Amino acid sequence: MKIRPFENEDVSQLVELLDIVFENWPHYNINGTPEEFWRWKYLENPILESSIMLGVDDESIIGCHHILYNYLYVNGEKILGSTSLDLAVHPDYRGQGLASKISVPNEQIAAERGLKLSYFITSNPILIKSFTMSDTIEKRRPRFPKPIKNYARIQDIDLQLEKIPMDNPFVLKTGWKILSGLNQVISKTPIITEEFTLKSIKGFNEDYQQFWEGLLPQYSFITNHDAEYMEWRYCSKILPEYLKTGAYDSQGNLSGIIIYTINDYNPDYPIGYIVDLLSLDSESSNVLINHACEYFDANDVNLVNFQQVEGHPDLQISSSYGFINGRITPHIFYNTYNEYKGMEKLSDLHPKKLHLTWGDHDALPTIKPKTL
Repeated sequence: MKIRPFENEDVSQLVELLDIVFENWPHYNINGTPEEFWRWKYLENPILESSIMLGVDDESIIGCHHILYNYLYVNGEKILGSTSLDLAVHPDYRGQGLASKISVPNEQIAAERGLKLSYFITSNPILIKSFTMSDTIEKRRPRFPKPIKNYARIQDIDLQLEKIPMDNPFVLKTGWKILSGLNQVISKTPIITEEFTLKSIKGFNEDYQQFWEGLLPQYSFITNHDAEYMEWRYCSKILPEYLKTGAYDSQGNLSGIIIYTINDYNPDYPIGYIVDLLSLDSESSNVLINHACEYFDANDVNLVNFQQVEGHPDLQISSSYGFINGRITPHIFYNTYNEYKGMEKLSDLHPKKLHLTWGDHDALPTIKPKTL
């Protein structure tokens, strides 16, 4: 057994391993082969080609770890950041510490390339326990400075429990109906005082870049959303359809953009996602969330997920359209490199200063939607 970096001839075997570990990876209805999708995701990123480390036994790939790069803006400073994705170990080789043997040297390579901060989401109970309770300090990882929440919009709770069975369905059904009732009493749809024109966005041009540069100073933590990166991230022909709608004010200026999709990999129960929402004001957020909900309703989508920092104004607006805090906190951890200290200043900030949605960690196809 040996640990080595990825080589071009490894793609086919690597994708075979991902298919074994994650069962039909990548869980999208992509417009191409899994190998083509993998190359797009990890080799064509305009920021920096991914760092990829493999575990190999007798020329067979038995483990892998991917680091996907993007810039982060933290307290006004632009730094090289990343998210760790598709960490996989073949079932026959688990329990041997192989995940650490692959990921640690890969992180060292990333640090040598200038990486300062890596964040990642996981639902793996073994990793969560290791990151929070390990006796080995080096294995622990701090959580993101503020809790991240997934808000869910469910039209028919009976259908939800039929398609995604859970323990204690009667209790969950009763609780959900109570929360829905309270939400209707407490939440009121914000009044829109400014008229907006909604337009479908096919690509990210100079108007969008100007919008992004104007938006950036509002945040103390946000991943890079510049035009070049967004064009790669959401406009590639191999991807499933990401719908992108912009809200333009009376002067014709872009005031907000929402990215949303229906993941119909399971055609029997397609799930909607508000993948990202960026806006200069609450009024444009309101009109864009309303627009996305109308689209999901027109396509009979029963479950829609929206993720953001707890207490963020956009989550509060979404509650006016039936989104409810499902009391589920996604487990998001981070790690720092090259003596980076910027995260220490974020915990006391208002949630509206932080931005972390589904699109920032590419997790929507791999996490079962435990929304209750």
